[in-house]
Amino acid sequence: MPGTNDPVIKSGKLNRRIEIQMPVDTPDGHLGVTRIWVTVPGCKRVPAGISYSSVPRKGDESFFAHQVYPTTFVNFKIRYRPKMNISDIHRVVYGKRIFNVRSAIVPEEKQTSIVLQCEEIQAKGTLH
Repeated sequence: MPGTNDPVIKSGKLNRRIEIQMPVDTPDGHLGVTRIWVTVPGCKRVPAGISYSSVPRKGDESFFAHQVYPTTFVNFKIRYRPKMNISDIHRVVYGKRIFNVRSAIVPEEKQTSIVLQCEEIQAKGTLH
């Protein structure tokens, strides 16, 4: 019988689908590279839970072209993936929104879930 300390993540808590992408740099033919983003194999529709950071942080606004742009911090909780090393080079796509992964944490080292702490990428001069 499941107890209160049951390490299993209930599927109802992971009610969103995200895509995890990694960068691939390809030569552009002019001694430079072009960065494209490709989906990590097996990470096209990853079940995830979403929570927005309610704690304000220093520097969560950027200044560009004489305008202030707020930064949104989001945590995505996914099931533990032992064969995948998610790091700050990856990004998360949720619908049409894109988030840079800032860190990936395995809570209490239980290897049942991974929390991706992310920052939303917002095009300068746009609103949601």
